[in-house]
Amino acid sequence: MDRILKILGCVLVFGAARAELNGAPLEAYLQAQRLYSEAISSSAGTTSNLKLEVWLKVIDATEKAVLLAPKEPESLLLRAQVFTRIQLFLKADTAWRAYFDLTEGSSASRALMANVQFELAVKAREAKKLNEAIAYLEQAVFYNPQKQKAWSLLGRSRFEAGRFALASEACLRALELNPNDQMATYYLKLARAKL
Repeated sequence: MDRILKILGCVLVFGAARAELNGAPLEAYLQAQRLYSEAISSSAGTTSNLKLEVWLKVIDATEKAVLLAPKEPESLLLRAQVFTRIQLFLKADTAWRAYFDLTEGSSASRALMANVQFELAVKAREAKKLNEAIAYLEQAVFYNPQKQKAWSLLGRSRFEAGRFALASEACLRALELNPNDQMATYYLKLARAKL
């Protein structure tokens, strides 16, 4: 899996340059969408079954669609979804930000950004990158202050990083949104004991 992602990462550097700029933007988007749907079907929805050649075609088609219509939200959204699906999280984060910048003000795009930032935080925690996870969680609650799970995980992460006062604040906010949150209750108690 790591080998596939490294190869994909290298190819992505050159993917946009290789994309041919002939064809209408709508046709390019529809082609990318079709390939993406086929790739999901052929991968059975899991990254463990990634088929490199299929996903390279998806990436090239998606990049072509974005190059032909850089201000088209659907193309930007598709690119963000592709990178998220194949777990290229830095590329996904950049792609989601481009989508959000174009659609800022939309409550749907703010909710999407909060969800993406939350998922990136979970992945960062799994990789033992606590400060990175905290930064993603702070972005998640910025985009959606009502995202209770993000507040709760932010409290836990801040506690684990030794930021006890900030951990308390995040846990309190999580408990305002859900008074039955056991994780927030637990880490609030621990954080207050450290103050």
